[in-house]
Amino acid sequence: MSFLRRARLFYHRIFRKRTMKLYAVAFVGFLVYSLYGYDSQADPGRLDRLRTNLVSLQKLHRAKTLRTDRLHKLAGMSDGPTQLRYFRETLLKPMLIERVVDTDGNRFVQQHIRDHMSSYGWTIDNDQFVDNTPEGRKTFTNIVATQNPAASRKLVFACHHDSKLFRNTRFIGATDSAVPCAMMLDLARLMNGTLWKDDKKKANDITLQFIFFDGEEAFRSWSSTDSIYGARHLAEKLSTNEVEVEREVFVKELDTIDNGFRLSGSRLICPIRTTTEPLMRSTRTTPDANLVTDPTCVREYDTSESDMDQSCR
Repeated sequence: MSFLRRARLFYHRIFRKRTMKLYAVAFVGFLVYSLYGYDSQADPGRLDRLRTNLVSLQKLHRAKTLRTDRLHKLAGMSDGPTQLRYFRETLLKPMLIERVVDTDGNRFVQQHIRDHMSSYGWTIDNDQFVDNTPEGRKTFTNIVATQNPAASRKLVFACHHDSKLFRNTRFIGATDSAVPCAMMLDLARLMNGTLWKDDKKKANDITLQFIFFDGEEAFRSWSSTDSIYGARHLAEKLSTNEVEVEREVFVKELDTIDNGFRLSGSRLICPIRTTTEPLMRSTRTTPDANLVTDPTCVREYDTSESDMDQSCR
């Protein structure tokens, strides 16, 4: 028997069998490690790094300026008699009814929104809760529609679907806020196909989320407790809920929502003090020394003091 033949026999009988065994052992070991062996505490800095990366991506998120031809093409998607008729008759008209919280009209509009958003393939969550109002205990329902629930970040569009209570007047709240609701439904319908990216990785990074709030209107007089019931409830819920953005890495759900308007956000976050001028007076033409911003807000949002000061005016 030649040397080469003996070498082949040795390889097939001994080495190859051992190699297959090693592969098998390695594969089983990998499965066990994947299922049971990972300790999220073994790398305590991993969570901080991922959170920092999430914040960095949010800061890099900026609105894109479209060329005139593309802007015309985008606007033309809802142009023409057929599209306008569909918007007016199918999307808007069913919502032009009284939609006071916890009434049949309100529940009808809720279902109208759910039916359309579901037909576009979006995932629907009903944020239902009961709260005290000047008119007694009421049931509220926020409708949260997400295009891609697997995405780690969200860009939110929002409006409210309820109408204000008037006892002696039929009030349907067309512009406040049936039309915005219909516009969001139409936006989802017309752009649903173009919003998905070919790159699966990018598609899973950020998604649109449409929120239709309930209970925006005050039942009697606008106050911190008699207004924006749905928004207050959902904000509290999202600030406590945790979601998994990567394997065994959880962040507050509210932190997954991008803010594309950092400077305007300071109007809601930065404390503003005034001493002599009413806050509602917005016609001043010179800088007002009485408006003071909190410097900690400047540091937190990585914005220059001059920009932040300008944004608070």
